[in-house]
Amino acid sequence: MHPTARLVCVALAAALAAACEDPSGSRAGPPASLDVVSGNGQTGPAGAELPVPLGVRVTDERGRPVKGQLVNFRVTAGGGTVFASAAITNADGIAHERWTLGTQAGSTQTVEARAIDTDTGQPLVFGTFTATATAAAPASLSPAPAAGDTMRAGVAGAQANDSLRVLVRDPYGNPVPGVAVQWTATAGGGTVAAQPSAQTGADGIARAVWTLGAGTALTQKAEASVAAAGTVRFVARVATTMTRVSGDAQSVAVGTPVTVSVRLTDAAGQGVGGVPVTWQVTAGGGSVAPASSGGADGVASVQWTVGPTPGMQMLTATAGSLSALFTANAQPSATRTLVGQVPGTVIDVDGTRILWLDGPSEARSLKVRSRSGGADVTVLADSAVGGWLYPGGVLAYRGQSSGTLYEFESGVLTPVGTTSNGHPTTVEETVSVEGSWAAWFRTPTGPVLRRNLATGVTDTVAAATAFSRRGSLDVAADGSVAYNYHNGGNGGGQSVGTLWKPGSSFQFHDGFSYITLRPQTDGTNVLFQTMHIDGRVRLFQARAGGNVELSAVSNPSYNAPQPEGLAAGGWVAYLYIEQNPANGQLTAEVRERSPGAGLGPPAASERVSPAGVRADLEALAPDGTVVYRIAPGWTSGADPVYTRRYVAPPSGPVVDAGPVENSFVASERVIWRDGTFYVLRIDGSVYALSW
Repeated sequence: MHPTARLVCVALAAALAAACEDPSGSRAGPPASLDVVSGNGQTGPAGAELPVPLGVRVTDERGRPVKGQLVNFRVTAGGGTVFASAAITNADGIAHERWTLGTQAGSTQTVEARAIDTDTGQPLVFGTFTATATAAAPASLSPAPAAGDTMRAGVAGAQANDSLRVLVRDPYGNPVPGVAVQWTATAGGGTVAAQPSAQTGADGIARAVWTLGAGTALTQKAEASVAAAGTVRFVARVATTMTRVSGDAQSVAVGTPVTVSVRLTDAAGQGVGGVPVTWQVTAGGGSVAPASSGGADGVASVQWTVGPTPGMQMLTATAGSLSALFTANAQPSATRTLVGQVPGTVIDVDGTRILWLDGPSEARSLKVRSRSGGADVTVLADSAVGGWLYPGGVLAYRGQSSGTLYEFESGVLTPVGTTSNGHPTTVEETVSVEGSWAAWFRTPTGPVLRRNLATGVTDTVAAATAFSRRGSLDVAADGSVAYNYHNGGNGGGQSVGTLWKPGSSFQFHDGFSYITLRPQTDGTNVLFQTMHIDGRVRLFQARAGGNVELSAVSNPSYNAPQPEGLAAGGWVAYLYIEQNPANGQLTAEVRERSPGAGLGPPAASERVSPAGVRADLEALAPDGTVVYRIAPGWTSGADPVYTRRYVAPPSGPVVDAGPVENSFVASERVIWRDGTFYVLRIDGSVYALSW
């Protein structure tokens, strides 16, 4: 063949070949786009390979497939893997890759397909695949929300304190929903019911309510099982008893918060913690916070604020079939109003004035201050001074066991007599002031003098006697004088006591004792205390016609309650002391007798303060109203800590007068003057009580 003809044939053959490869009649240009053609948007188990391969098609700018193009596949989110990471397009411009999902279920995972310009190395086109991983097959079962949380507690016959919960996970720790859980009560006779269904929810958690059996077993058991995932076993401690621990049967002011608590125990008496206790006010209209409580030691406590209405109020604690009822006697509350303040020690107060001591003990001044204001007026200045207010003036004294008495009126100080006692004692035992009357011993052997402070007239109540070595007395508002002569020393002696009234008198005591202490009288009753060499201290009430022992205590320690009392307006209030023969513990309660009660036994008296709590009598008004304070929790041998004060009228509810701002130390005292109870503070403040 001619050479020229041969060249033509080769050219034609090449053209025909090119025409066969490129139907359009021209070769495909460089890649212009990359399209996802398969495998996008799939869903599969975490950690598994997706069933459909990832496929892309590379075309040029005229849409013609580009053969032989290198395509890279890269995981960009989800942590999965691709098989080869790169593929070459085929004649149709298509490349494939395999994708294994990451192990995190629920998140969107992505793979990018990338084409690179082989001449420049610049990215040309991209395509993105997305897939969603679901949880794999169940592989483990655990308690929820925390591993090891398998202990429960509850009341026999009621639901356990918390629902049972288990978590199903796949091999990668993903929660697995839709898994059936088998619940079983295995010991104790209770039941377990799936709630709301027997399958795990979207969070992989299945829940159930465990109702404990009604028996007295210390523990009960239940379990949850999932095939191929395992079993979780639960144990519940069972409470069978609820007892009151604190806060029951209190007497408090209306609106007062009270801490109350109960304890849940099992059949062995051990505390069962973690059981919710529900609290509800069932009478009185108060409030409780929180409404539900529980403690690790089985003790559940709340604060109960009693309602605004005086009277009996109730609070109920409930846990399952167990309950406890608390009561509180809500009392009206007194108002404590500051009516005066002095920079010293208050001695006495009335409706218009304050009598007080100024300066150090070695150089004191007795002063009067008007409650309405103005300058202080000095009555006396000495190392030992004191006094009492009376209408229109001050009865003052200078000296200790003996001294001079003065009247101070309108700025004028006038001596009115002297007083003396043979034994070391206080002036208060040998001088007494009540209303417009004063009485005192001139000497230990008498006489006893009485002075009408309104008229300035002094008369003799008892003549001098050689019988006495010491004496004590008290004057009543009506001018009656109760006085006692005692002949003897520390080893004992004879005491003779007399109540003197104008035109009549009677002897209230004549007997042997270690000592007879200052009597108290209101003109009708006499209260007196005797101390005997055998250590017994006794309190008596006397009236015309006889006397009766009210209370007694043997060998009292310095911090033990003493049998003592007060008389006013025909009323008698006293401290009744009892001793428990089993443990020797003392109790002291305030009791009261009305003017018409006579001289019956102590059992005939009316109890004023709570039983079984140490009380202290502070003041008595002529209408029978008593002020007392209490020291809860006191035991014999310990100093009492008084915490609260109360006012008890003879009719009507007891009134809460607020906290006591002292303990065993006498930093407060209460007196009755001019129709008002006053609280005198050691810091110089004076408060009036009203209710």
